[in-house]
Amino acid sequence: MAQTLCDLRAGRLALPTALTALCRYVNGYTAMLLYTSSSPRQVYEDLIRPSMYRQHRAFSGGWAPDYRMVRPVFQGRQFAGVMGVEAEDLSRAVKLCQIAHQGVAAKLVPGGRSLLQQSAESRRVHDDAVLHGVLFDNYFLTLRATVPWSDIVVQMLRRLVAIAQDVTTNGLSEPCGEGTRDSSLGRLPAELRRVESGFLDIAFRVARSAICLTTGDEKEGAVAIGLTRTNDMT
Repeated sequence: MAQTLCDLRAGRLALPTALTALCRYVNGYTAMLLYTSSSPRQVYEDLIRPSMYRQHRAFSGGWAPDYRMVRPVFQGRQFAGVMGVEAEDLSRAVKLCQIAHQGVAAKLVPGGRSLLQQSAESRRVHDDAVLHGVLFDNYFLTLRATVPWSDIVVQMLRRLVAIAQDVTTNGLSEPCGEGTRDSSLGRLPAELRRVESGFLDIAFRVARSAICLTTGDEKEGAVAIGLTRTNDMT
């Protein structure tokens, strides 16, 4: 997403092309919210949340160095005054992502309050963006270096293939006995059920957009990475 915004500012991408790619990426982020929230709440409370607290009592996903560059897009501010079909599609994607984020909080976070919100230090945690970025990267075992864009895309494609294989095998729902399964976010709104059912197609479109950034090729069918398309979601 950050590369798309950079290319747009530099005049290397036309606005409609950039908006279409951003829409796909936001939809991909929404799909990943469903994927990462598919663990049982007890696992989150017993293992994941305490491990983040040990890193910092106010640990927040907003500390991700990559997120700071695209925050205005997810807040719906970056292209608020832009007209056109592509801008409307992006606006809908952002709103849906916000709904998914609220659903994740309702399912996994006790009382709907994040570590950042619960922390008594919440008024001070924004003071050192560099330190918080280091803490975030340390938690997720992320090493940063200057590498070719193609290497970043290859890494992302490997992860998308692994996630697609996982979802194909295990689905996005929790087993709840008697052969039935609960949705990762409980009773999903119709729009999020569409994201869930179209998960693989969304992953395919994210992959295609990323590869097109590298090759400049926007032709349909230019991507073949082991993802099976299931429908025609944007």
